[in-house]
Amino acid sequence: MSNLPDDLVAAIREWHAVYRQLGRRPSTALRRRLLALSAEVLVHPHWQGRTGAWAALHGGARRGRAA
Repeated sequence: MSNLPDDLVAAIREWHAVYRQLGRRPSTALRRRLLALSAEVLVHPHWQGRTGAWAALHGGARRGRAA
C-alpha cells in the first residue's frame, strides 16, 4: 500500500478495525462509523480517473484475483 496517500491508508486501516469491532460488538455507532469510512475511502480523490480501483483497494489485483 505504499503508493496510496497516508490519509487513505489510515482510513482503510480504521475501516478494517471498525469492521472487526462490529463483528464482536454490534452497535449503531459502529455501523455508522463503518458507513462513513466506506464513503471516505470510496470517494477519495486518489481513485478519480483510475480503473481497477476496487481491485487495488482490496488487493485483488495484487493477489491475482478478480474484483
